[in-house]
Amino acid sequence: MKRLVLALSLLALPLTGHAADGDGPCIFSGITTSDFGSGSGFLQPSVITYGFDPTNCSLAWKIDAPTCCNVLVTANFLAVGSAPDPVGVPLGPPFYAGSVFHITSLSFLLGPFTGIGGTIGLPADPTLIGLPLPVQGVVEFFTTIGGGFDYGVTQGTVLQLQ
Repeated sequence: MKRLVLALSLLALPLTGHAADGDGPCIFSGITTSDFGSGSGFLQPSVITYGFDPTNCSLAWKIDAPTCCNVLVTANFLAVGSAPDPVGVPLGPPFYAGSVFHITSLSFLLGPFTGIGGTIGLPADPTLIGLPLPVQGVVEFFTTIGGGFDYGVTQGTVLQLQ
């Protein structure tokens, strides 16, 4: 039941800003993260880091996805699943070699977000406190030579709102 509540609460998130503008202080005090699996990308694996902004009651993330010359990061997504899968499922083209999906039962995909990061407001829902949330970033790369898109993934992370 908690997963359903989590999914419904997160689907109602605004893509920027505070979910409860003017509705009082943020009910969360921070986040904890626990990484599993590994990422993939152009030249080397993509890595995602998360932050919490109590003033805006928001979750932010940034992806370190090296690029070069004619390869640019154009967008990113957050895949939200039901459980971590450290072994994962290998992904084929258009994903880069070594791409593995590290979360089970994809619940939903947030995005696209422009570039290498994003911010979402958090709902004032106390049932989310302490609930493990398995997520994994998906990175979209554009190659100017040939004009094609390729995709990489970040490591998986279990987020917990405190």
